[in-house]
Amino acid sequence: MLDRCDVIVVGAGPAGSTAARYAAEKGLDVLLIDKKKEIGVPVCCGEFNAAPAVLAEALPNAPGIAELFSIDPGLIQRVIRGFVVTSPKGREYEFDLSGYTVNRDAFDRYLADAAVCAGAVLSPDTTRRIQNSSAGKAAGSPPAGAISMPGSWSPQTARSRGSAAPPGWSRALCLPRPSPAG
Repeated sequence: MLDRCDVIVVGAGPAGSTAARYAAEKGLDVLLIDKKKEIGVPVCCGEFNAAPAVLAEALPNAPGIAELFSIDPGLIQRVIRGFVVTSPKGREYEFDLSGYTVNRDAFDRYLADAAVCAGAVLSPDTTRRIQNSSAGKAAGSPPAGAISMPGSWSPQTARSRGSAAPPGWSRALCLPRPSPAG
């Protein structure tokens, strides 16, 4: 494991692994930690991904959509052409929305591997307090200049769900590297 790094990403799910990959591709020293011994296990949820054409139409000004959401075809479990949603009163609503579901545990491993290939260091089975050496405080209260990137849980989703952070919530913290003493 790295003793010092530019970025610590907590949680090797889709958001964390992708953040780690992009940070490593920019030349930063990245430590990607996860509390699980095996990335992707147990499976947290199914995963629907909209087709790249749907995303490009929905987000026409977003750069890199095709590259960001490209996926190995071997990870696709089922191609989806649309949805039928049934209301509590039994009324059905049909939606045309093309995409696919993925093998979620393999998908998580695929994204973590991509982060490692980009230069991130992966440390599974890691539960520890991360210290910000410049302030001597735990990273639970990000120091000035830290950028927080919520993963699957955020204060906004907690308010909408009426819940506190669930066990195992993921959050990526970009911490500034301390200046050398001198």
